[in-house]
Formats: sequence, C-alpha cells, structure tokens
Amino acid sequence: MSGTTQASTSSHPFSPQDPRPLAACDLAACLALDQQALGGFWSQEQWLKELEHPQRLTVGRWDLKQCQLLSLASGWLVAGELQVMLVAVQPNQQRRGLGRQVLQALLLRAQELDCSTASLEVAASNQAAINLYGALGFINCGQRSGYYRNGEDALLKCLDLKQIQVRTDNRPE
Repeated sequence: MSGTTQASTSSHPFSPQDPRPLAACDLAACLALDQQALGGFWSQEQWLKELEHPQRLTVGRWDLKQCQLLSLASGWLVAGELQVMLVAVQPNQQRRGLGRQVLQALLLRAQELDCSTASLEVAASNQAAINLYGALGFINCGQRSGYYRNGEDALLKCLDLKQIQVRTDNRPE
C-alpha cells in the first residue's frame, strides 16, 4: 500500500462510509440536505462560503449507492476555537449515529489544527441534540435568552478539546 495515505478520520483507508471533508463541488448536496433537515438554514451563497473559506470546516457522510449526503457538520475556526455552526442529518436517517459521526470528525479535525476548545449553541428544547453534545463531553457554559426568532432560549455548550480524545470509530476501547 505504498503511496496510499489514510485520513485521520477514517477507520479504513477505503471506507466510503466515513465522514470526509466537503468542498465546493458538494454544494448541491449541502443545499439539499440543509433544505430537508433544517428547512433551508443557509443560502447558496452562504454554503459556498462555508465550503471554500479556509477557516471554515465542513465534513459529511455519504450514501454512495444513493449519491446522497446523509449528514454533515460545519464549524468556524476563530482564534484557536472551533465554533460549531450546524449539524444536519437526513430526516429519514436520524437516530442512527450519523450526527455523532460527523461531529466527532469535525472535532478531530479541529484538534489536528490545534484548536483548544469547541463551542456551540443549541435550542433549549432540542433534547436529542443536547443529549448528543453531552455524550461527547460538551458542558453548559451559558444561555442566551430569547435568542431564536421564535423567542426560544439558546444554551451555550463548550468542550475542552485538549482534555478529551475524540473517537471516530465504533470499536470498543
């Protein structure tokens, strides 16, 4: 296997199911997943910026047989911190660990880029996301009252990336 490299987020160098970085060529798939999972959170221009800007990371997991992006996670690199902007999963694929996989891949990439912390905002009513973030080690670090358009509060979550080992495989330790 000389000349073949294995991505750090991959459990096998040829596995099509592992999350991989997304790029501008994935724009249509990102827009489709955004529309289906989030109701069109970002515009085409915003997505293009996410996929092209060097200080923004986006990873996704594909179903290659269906040529469909199943899940993605996106974040911004700011002053040694990863600000997680969104995690999206196809509605018919939720509760299968796909959100966890892409978020873990995003966190691992941030660690590789020497980020010391990760942070995010989550709607106070989004218990599934709150549970996921808690399982990955995120802790409460604040609240923004009435943050969302509907008046709902946002919970601020933080993770010390220097104190954890992000796992991207499903094997027991």
